[in-house]
Parts: sequence; structure tokens; C-alpha cells
Amino acid sequence: FFTQKPAYEIRLSLVGSEMCIRDSYETAVQYDRRSYRTLFRLAEVYNQISNYDIAKKYAKDCTRLKRNYFPAYYELGIAEKGLGNRLPAIEAFNMAKKSSDWRNAAQYEIDQLKNELD
Repeated sequence: FFTQKPAYEIRLSLVGSEMCIRDSYETAVQYDRRSYRTLFRLAEVYNQISNYDIAKKYAKDCTRLKRNYFPAYYELGIAEKGLGNRLPAIEAFNMAKKSSDWRNAAQYEIDQLKNELD
């Protein structure tokens, strides 16, 4: 019999596997600092484990390599939001919104940030 777990329980169970993934990406980026996809994945993983300073660094590195890689702007927004930097987060999410694939998720985050200001 299967019972669905709440999201927070699933997230906690992923932390160990995320560490292994993080370590793999860290190794990969040592060999190729110009791999924007690897930098994006590192930003994503660090955001998932709430290490926003490092996530921000990798997301910014990614956007420097590929200016129109909108998933990196989304992760930059998540990192800025996690650090309590609302205006930079909104700016990053606005960049992410330029992609139709990321528009809804980015707009949701912007709405959440604006609701917090009210």
C-alpha cells in the first residue's frame, strides 16, 4: 500500500543523494570551468540544500558564460530570495521570465516576493 509523503519529507530524503550529485558536479567543473550547464546544476543543487551564497556564485558564473540561459537566472532568483535580497531576486526572475519555459515559475516567485512586501 502506497501513501504519498509530504514534500518536506521527500526533500529531506534527497539530501544525501544531492550531496553525491553536488560532488560529481564539483568534480566536473574542476575539469571544465566553461560548462555553463554544470554551473547551472551546481546552483540548482546548492539552492536545494539552502546554501544560497554558493548557489548565487554558480548561477552568476553561468550567466556570465551564457547570458541568455534563463534557468540560471531562475536559480539566481531563488538564491537571492533565500538570502533575503528581494529586489535582486525580482530582477533575476524577470530575466528568467523571458523564456516561455520559465515564465510561469518565475512569475509565481515574483508574486510571492511582492506579497511579502505588502
